[in-house]
Amino acid sequence: MVVASTANQVAVVICGFLLPPLFISHFGSEMNGLLNAVKQMMAYFGIVCLGLGSAAQVALYKPIVDNDWKRINAILAATKHFFNQSGMIFLALVLVSSLIFPLLFKSGIPLVDVFLIVLITGIGSISEYIIVAKYKVFLSAAQKNYINSRITTEGILLNTACSILLIYAGCSVIIIQICSTAVYIVRLLLTIRYVRCNYPMLSFTSGERDDKALSSRWSAFSYQVANIVISLSPAIVIGALCSLSDVSVYSIYFMLFSALMMIAGVFSAGLSAPFGDILVKKETETLNKAFRCYEFVYTCIIYICFTCSVVLLPSFIRAYIHNTDGVNYVLPVFSMLMCLNYVSQCSRTPFKTIIEAKGLFKENYKLNLVEAFSFVVISIVFVLFGGLNGIALAGILTSLPRTVKYVVDACCLLSTPNTALRFLKKQFLNIIFAMALWFFVKNDTSPVCITEWILYALPYLLCLSFITVLFNICVDLHSFKLIKELFVK
Repeated sequence: MVVASTANQVAVVICGFLLPPLFISHFGSEMNGLLNAVKQMMAYFGIVCLGLGSAAQVALYKPIVDNDWKRINAILAATKHFFNQSGMIFLALVLVSSLIFPLLFKSGIPLVDVFLIVLITGIGSISEYIIVAKYKVFLSAAQKNYINSRITTEGILLNTACSILLIYAGCSVIIIQICSTAVYIVRLLLTIRYVRCNYPMLSFTSGERDDKALSSRWSAFSYQVANIVISLSPAIVIGALCSLSDVSVYSIYFMLFSALMMIAGVFSAGLSAPFGDILVKKETETLNKAFRCYEFVYTCIIYICFTCSVVLLPSFIRAYIHNTDGVNYVLPVFSMLMCLNYVSQCSRTPFKTIIEAKGLFKENYKLNLVEAFSFVVISIVFVLFGGLNGIALAGILTSLPRTVKYVVDACCLLSTPNTALRFLKKQFLNIIFAMALWFFVKNDTSPVCITEWILYALPYLLCLSFITVLFNICVDLHSFKLIKELFVK
């Protein structure tokens, strides 16, 4: 399961890196910006189904263990019903947006092309929610999520290969999008085929619906919706208030920092359950030691990524994007602000893990919604006056207070209130240290391709990583000693 999930993430990152430069060089920044804005909008519309999958998955655990097919089918019948309802809402949103989108964005792209791109992309998403989502929920609950990951990985690889071939064959964007949607639908059909072949007892129509089993879907929705809004709204705000070319620029930086977040996420995935077990047992000393080790390692990873990004990101963009449409992708100020936004969001993760391990979802979802609402409002104002820099600055200003609150709340649960001040001081020192390195390490070379950039950047990556870890050892020597003791044992 871990291998399949990791392979899926690697495929997402690699394929995500391959396509944008090709779209930009062959179709221009505006078209790349449009495609990204439409994809973000479709993911944004997915809010209508948010929480339903999680609630259904939790409800299915016990009947699957008990092999109680009557109850499994009753829960799945309810899941199908609610997904169908959500899918109809999604369909209405797609149809309305296909009419509004061509008028919303200022671009030189023909209105018919914009309409078709929105509609074609929406068809795949609608198929996901109405036809196959219920099957994927069952596979996840049955501990068969590696099947979902494997089929998704194969679909991503096939879609990328087809897209590259069609681009070099000189096909239009419409044809490429039709092909991508077709591959997506085939991927969905493979999921259905696997479930039906391996679970003949499964039925979405037999018996009564167990709607009560999904009563927790609104709690799950409320807790998760904030992250979706913060992640997906910038592309839509930038496209509406600036231009599709700006969306293209933002999408490149967003993709890069999403990859960095994925790297950091590898070191935090699945830790809520072990910490939850320690919390239940009230093993305070064990909890504090384990948390300090985890927080130290995670902080080192975050600041290695942050420091390397601060120093090397502009040179990477020069090597990665080769466009002839006059759009400037190398924006040092925006790059720096995005780095700060990245670190302000990611640094809360260890403390958020403790909050989630304790199960304090209801106590935190209102604060999450306040953060999301504040981000949307502030980003609209800041983008009007500051363009792309405004969206990054809005992310920093709204995420910092929420991060501090997570830190304080988690430290209260750990019964170590002084940890909050220690952690915040450490973050401040790390940021100042990274800025100092950026100031002294002049990075003026411009590699012409990614291969040349890798050779050029490797010494920097190794040196900066070593220096960052050494700096964190000096700042937090006690946590390092705990890790060393744990390693020796």
